[in-house]
Amino acid sequence: MKDFPLGVHQMALGIIHRLLIYQKRSKCRLNFDWSLVLQSLLLLLKFVCSNQNSLRNRHANSDIQQLVKTALVVVNIFICCGDQIFMGTADYDKLYYELIRVTSVFDKVEQYAISQREKPSESCRGFELDNLVFNVRQIQSYFNKLLTNSQTPQQILSLIQVKRFRLRSTTLVLQQSPIHNKI
Repeated sequence: MKDFPLGVHQMALGIIHRLLIYQKRSKCRLNFDWSLVLQSLLLLLKFVCSNQNSLRNRHANSDIQQLVKTALVVVNIFICCGDQIFMGTADYDKLYYELIRVTSVFDKVEQYAISQREKPSESCRGFELDNLVFNVRQIQSYFNKLLTNSQTPQQILSLIQVKRFRLRSTTLVLQQSPIHNKI
């Protein structure tokens, strides 16, 4: 593998994070398609978690963990503060669709967190990653229950339309971390 520009990715995630925080604080929305950013984040998480062994040969484990953590924080900001960031409800629908579609990516993130917990010096960071995946897993389990109980596409669409607002009753947690202190 060629050299992975971990520092560049970390800086880009920092800029995205600051933009989202600015939008939340100032209550202004940028006319931007955030779904492209979300897809890029999910691909980044998939790549890093799939290639963690080769990345460790070139980068410090703590840097890799920080990259994964920052990407998960940005995903959680989309989930918890999306109403102040997205231009409309269709963007929220895209977000939930993507989170449900890429369950395997979050399986890999959880496997990565488990591998970090097994190391005595890194166990706290593994638990942090687990906590950051909590909201995604809540959304996935909510909609998976909904989808498994429905038979036809029409039933699924009608249930999603009726229960779209019930998702707000699902417990989502904005995890406290040094990155979130700026929210």
